[in-house]
Amino acid sequence: MSGITRVRCDQVSPVLGDVEANAALVVASVERALTDRVDVLVCYDMEFPEMPRMLALAGADLIAVPTNWPVGEHPERDRVAEVIAAQATARGNGVFIACCDRAGTERGQDWNEASVIVDQFGWVVAEAPTAAGSTAVTADVFPTLARDKSTSPHNDWLGDRRPALYEREVPRA
Repeated sequence: MSGITRVRCDQVSPVLGDVEANAALVVASVERALTDRVDVLVCYDMEFPEMPRMLALAGADLIAVPTNWPVGEHPERDRVAEVIAAQATARGNGVFIACCDRAGTERGQDWNEASVIVDQFGWVVAEAPTAAGSTAVTADVFPTLARDKSTSPHNDWLGDRRPALYEREVPRA
């Protein structure tokens, strides 16, 4: 196992105008060991299950996701849906995920400011405080732990997949 990797997500105010321009900032703020495998998805790409699955199958330990998550309605007791999706994505693929959300308001659009770091089991290990504005979320993680996809002696996140079953055509109603 490699050493600890420090992951830092900087919630940025909308200075650069688009999330793609912030992708390099996210990767640059992952101080990693040479053995860690870090990949990037940009915002909306994480909403499609095949995107993070493709990176997990290719060997990603950690997926960095710069995001523009707009404020929307959600139950007070819950995290925003995008964070819940990040948790499910991390768990379903056995990878760490670091989502670095926008902060502030741009052209009347408020952002969730929901930067979060999720471990390979889907648990939040660090998150931005509510209404924190531009801030950093930092956690020390062991990304190489994501290489073990077993969930028990009999189950494996990726090894138990049945790709031939997924390729079948589903009858249309």
